[in-house]
Amino acid sequence: MDKTHKFRPACGRDARATGSAVIEMVLVVPILGVFFALVFFFGWVMMHKQQVVVADRYAVWQRIDTGVWPSKDHVNATSFQNRAIDVNLDHWPSGSPPADNLVAQATDRSPQAGDFSTRLIGGDSGVFPSGRTADVKADFQAGRSFVQFLERQMNQPSGGGAQYVGHHHSREGISWRRNEVNPWNTLRDVFYQDFDNALQQQQSTPAAQMAQMIRNLYLASW
Repeated sequence: MDKTHKFRPACGRDARATGSAVIEMVLVVPILGVFFALVFFFGWVMMHKQQVVVADRYAVWQRIDTGVWPSKDHVNATSFQNRAIDVNLDHWPSGSPPADNLVAQATDRSPQAGDFSTRLIGGDSGVFPSGRTADVKADFQAGRSFVQFLERQMNQPSGGGAQYVGHHHSREGISWRRNEVNPWNTLRDVFYQDFDNALQQQQSTPAAQMAQMIRNLYLASW
């Protein structure tokens, strides 16, 4: 019995497997490229979106805390490290219905109570300032072309080519917390003006010291 085995050459099968792998790679590479491009783009969008959110909150906080809105250049430097090619900051007062209702009810009680409540919580002139609303929008050069491509595919023109990442934020005025504001000057002007003037007119040393101690009772921070 002849036990000699005859082996068929495997080069044909290997060549077909190699050819299939090359074809699969050619088909998969564009899909992977698009996938990684989308991952990069949406990561870029989320990163800048978070920066704009922080910038918007910071702008409102600074306006309420200092009474002055930050400049666009300042927002760009502190929030975007000067990487934004354009920054827009729109803002306006944000009304507070509870404060407005309190002023109205105090005015109904008496003109003096209405004047006092207006001085305390009546808009920008009050001790407790009113809230503010801001819209911060930033335009970044990177990613523009890809966004414009998507807008063309969706038939939504970009309107001049500027691609802004924006956020809208509102905040109430300073919270009514201990040592955060000092309403006693307003209290003095409304209720203790004559009494305060009389205390300040004391000239002798014992009387002046006692008058200053009394004034500190209603002028010190609470």
